[in-house]
Amino acid sequence: VLAGPNAEAISRARRDFARAAAGPRDWLADRARARGSWSTALLVEIGRGGRSLRASAIGDSCLFVLDGLELRAAFPLDSPAAFSNTPELVEDRARPGSGGTPRFRSVVVGLAGLRRPALILATDSLAAHLLASEDRRDLLRFLAQATLADFEAWARRGMAEGRLGRDDLTLLWIR
Repeated sequence: VLAGPNAEAISRARRDFARAAAGPRDWLADRARARGSWSTALLVEIGRGGRSLRASAIGDSCLFVLDGLELRAAFPLDSPAAFSNTPELVEDRARPGSGGTPRFRSVVVGLAGLRRPALILATDSLAAHLLASEDRRDLLRFLAQATLADFEAWARRGMAEGRLGRDDLTLLWIR
């Protein structure tokens, strides 16, 4: 059953995060929290039989639905122009009257027609780069096969050349 984000799950996640944040911290973690890092959420639920998925998101971490190396859907942002320096973020405290649940955007994507379905969850800088890439298939092929050392070298070059934002480059590929 597709349930979507709910107040109980969000409250539990906030409690767990606060407990973890109360431990030893370093200057980099403190600066990242002050900037809003770790304040996006992307929830993906696979429907019965794997024939669909529901994605709910707040912020600019993105879900890419692929068929092999072909992009079939991007959510919550689907163009590089949609990214900004001020995305909507999960707040530490819920807004008054919001019932404790931030406003998530949601989409349902059909998977039944995909021959080789795969999901990519990517943080903002990498997601924007994937959407802007003119050679997306080659980039996806590289990302699918790259070792950590290859990926880090690619990211350093991309940042140095200004093709890739100096930001978090988290990638999770589910096949």
